[in-house]
Amino acid sequence: MQESTLLMEEIGRRVRERRQAMKWSLDDVARMADFSKTALWQIETGRSIPRADTIYRLCILLAIS
Repeated sequence: MQESTLLMEEIGRRVRERRQAMKWSLDDVARMADFSKTALWQIETGRSIPRADTIYRLCILLAIS
């Protein structure tokens, strides 16, 4: 498996775990972060490579360090 794939999966896993710990739905976070539910789902499942500003917004919103 490529490093980029592993990184995407790790980012997605952290986002999903934090979102669920905060008891927020995909819709909740997508609305607060101003992206589509589909885009957020693709990030959480490692199917897309998020841009740096997208990762930053999610980290701030979900308090991920």
